[in-house]
Amino acid sequence: MNKREAVLTTLRHEEPEIVPGQINFFSINGIRKFVPIFSNDWRENTLKRLEFLDNSFVEVGSAKLHQSEFLRESDELERVTFFRSVSGSGVLRTKLIEETNKDLTFEFETGGRWRIHKDPFWRDYIHHPIQSIENGEKMKMPDPNDPERYEGVKENIEYFKEKGYFTSAEINGFFSGVWYRYQNMQDFMMNLVINEEFAKKVVDMIGSFNLETARNFLERGVDSILFCDDLGSNTATLISPDSYKKFFYPWHKKLAELCHNYGAYLNMHSHGNINEIMPLLVKAGIDILNPVGPSDNMNLGELKEKYGDKITFMGGVSKFIGEMSREELETHLRKVIETGYPGGGFILMSEGGIPDNISMEDFKFYLEISKKYRRRG
Repeated sequence: MNKREAVLTTLRHEEPEIVPGQINFFSINGIRKFVPIFSNDWRENTLKRLEFLDNSFVEVGSAKLHQSEFLRESDELERVTFFRSVSGSGVLRTKLIEETNKDLTFEFETGGRWRIHKDPFWRDYIHHPIQSIENGEKMKMPDPNDPERYEGVKENIEYFKEKGYFTSAEINGFFSGVWYRYQNMQDFMMNLVINEEFAKKVVDMIGSFNLETARNFLERGVDSILFCDDLGSNTATLISPDSYKKFFYPWHKKLAELCHNYGAYLNMHSHGNINEIMPLLVKAGIDILNPVGPSDNMNLGELKEKYGDKITFMGGVSKFIGEMSREELETHLRKVIETGYPGGGFILMSEGGIPDNISMEDFKFYLEISKKYRRRG
């Protein structure tokens, strides 16, 4: 059973021979530190890195949308983790505004600007193009069907499927996707309450673009669409269930239906305690939810009991693994796998990624025990 077959088995809520796993990292610097360079050919190098990590998912989007060499390189590195945290994911082009050894500033073609701090890595949202209702009304999205946005995507999908990996393409979100790129969070959240008509126009404009980008990936044969909508804090959802149902549930449902029409799956990323809207996520047709964070009070055992026959949970591993002894880490991983595995519908992943500051020896130990307990024979 190869990696792709194991993922498809668990998505059918059957128990695979090997629990699918995805090792991700806290930042781009973790990939550079822990994952070797095997080849100058990017596809061969990505394949070897997937083998080294024993990962199941691979990101297949184009990495040729950026002027910055740093962003292009980051996109290629992050294929093995399938989250593109540095360049912002999706299919928006970017232009380089300024770069030093410490940081860089780039601008999306829609006008939003990010500053990337390289080491230690973090990002700042330094400009949003929607500053008022007036310029929001005038804003137009670029053409999502421009074929250059998908250069090499079909070939990537075919290559990695043939090699036995589950392919993923990331698009922008409908909730956090707004305040990451278009309107600052405070104004957007206020408009959801006091200016619903304008908020809906913004969400629908971005939602239509997102749906078309997904359609383009699906037409090229991708196994799954990934999107990020961080809907919670570690105590509760950031918006009420009624607001979620009014503004975002319809788009999540449309996206899920689109994926299913192509025989593909929908993978939603959301940090936070989102237990309150879990029934709506299931009803929308979300196939995979990640990262199911224990620090966000997302209890894997309880979630499996309530929804385990309807949705696949991807995650379950604490973001505090860097603070655990080896004995504690082994016990934690074994418990998470034994909780998630029965009945399928589970993929092992950390809620916060491998910390940059753990030792190489401890990272290799993590790899070793992950492989050990995921093999169910």
